[in-house]
Amino acid sequence: GAMASLVQVRGSAPLFWEQRTSTIKVNTKPKLTRNAALCLPALQRHVAQQLAAYGSPALLVSLLDAKGEEAALAAALAECAARVSVPTGQRIKYVPFDLRQASRSSRADGLKAGVAHLAADVRSIGH
Repeated sequence: GAMASLVQVRGSAPLFWEQRTSTIKVNTKPKLTRNAALCLPALQRHVAQQLAAYGSPALLVSLLDAKGEEAALAAALAECAARVSVPTGQRIKYVPFDLRQASRSSRADGLKAGVAHLAADVRSIGH
């Protein structure tokens, strides 16, 4: 029989960014502290570590807000993901999914859409 496993590693976008906190303003806009070209080596190391630990194929899923306050982070992550190199025989796929946009009507609808979106991507990389 066939066997598959799924490992989810959750964390912040592997870029160089900061987000100032404020007691007055609840949400402050995150800001890149290095351009995408300077962030690429960090993402490259992150992807290599993930592939070494968990194997291939791997999905690099971004839940960043593509048009709002996180747009600069989302764009930098997409740019870097397109430039990441992986060893021969290993595969990664970058999957942007704007959870905030998908959850506009309800959080449940957003999560349902996210699962459906990722299911298609999981199938497309061979699982």
